[in-house]
Amino acid sequence: MDSYHGRVDGVPASVTVGPQTLDAGGRMLAYVDMDSVHVAGYAISIGMHPSDGLEVTGLGPRHDAFLTDLDAARSAARRAALLQWTGRPERGSFVQNPGAPGENLVRVHVFDDGLTVEPRNGTPQIVPFALVDSVERDGYTITLRLRSSDPVTVRRLGPRTDEFVALLDRLRADERQAVAAAYGAIDDRLLGYAAPNGWAVATADAGTFGGALADAFCGGDRAADLAPLIAAAAGLRFGLSLQVDEPMPFLLATGRSTTAVESLGDEARATYVFATTDTDALNRALIMTSFRREAFYLPEDQLGRWSLAARTLDVVRWARSVFRQRIVHDDNWAGAVASALQ
Repeated sequence: MDSYHGRVDGVPASVTVGPQTLDAGGRMLAYVDMDSVHVAGYAISIGMHPSDGLEVTGLGPRHDAFLTDLDAARSAARRAALLQWTGRPERGSFVQNPGAPGENLVRVHVFDDGLTVEPRNGTPQIVPFALVDSVERDGYTITLRLRSSDPVTVRRLGPRTDEFVALLDRLRADERQAVAAAYGAIDDRLLGYAAPNGWAVATADAGTFGGALADAFCGGDRAADLAPLIAAAAGLRFGLSLQVDEPMPFLLATGRSTTAVESLGDEARATYVFATTDTDALNRALIMTSFRREAFYLPEDQLGRWSLAARTLDVVRWARSVFRQRIVHDDNWAGAVASALQ
């Protein structure tokens, strides 16, 4: 942590940039509530949700250093609060330069499984590689075509454009290989099977691997446990998400008007039911939130830092609006699942 001496709302004060909060003359400002940082000359106006903000001035020659530290700490804290890649190392950082006078620069952060395009103010664009269908380049403009979402454009990276494109190509290739290896580790009949990280696929779309995929996920020791869910479902999709600790196989079971999300890991788990049959939209929501389903069902007053995602990300608001039920695996699970998928 580094401290800076200046003025807070005109009063001499020390300002300290911490990992989760800014200490502005004794007032602790959480980055997850720090919705805006506007710079006008040497005055820095900080907007807080839902309360009034404050103004930092008088930093002198350390003005730029303070902004650099604040941007880095605020960005990291808010990125985690937006449910993105917590615990994963950053692989590269790039600056998208302003395109016109008065525009702020935009920072692009690249991780093992995706990237974020982060303006100083406004909601970051979140781009998991699992949703990237293609990367197109036109000079210094790079367009990422996304599955089930609008494209995202990165531009004006200057001489680092080639480096950025090469990094994306390498990391996307690494992820494809890691997902393929994880499927093969579940069952050697799936060696050679390829699917996007976290994207669930119906057996009819898995080609020659369809039958083996269904059996590997729902057969063997899991058959009896999953039988009530499978019997109640009109359609099934099978997927695998690379998590920080280990891969997580899962399935999406669609009923008449609902879809259930079932994790197939060994940990204590629950079945999550949503009032939608749009499995593509639900799958996208799971990927966009790193499969942190707590953000979908916890009451607002229990979300903590994840309240940032619930109030700023359309995909989280949608998922919360269609969330219907969390069914724990107890003696009543089979009946509850059958009822939920009717």
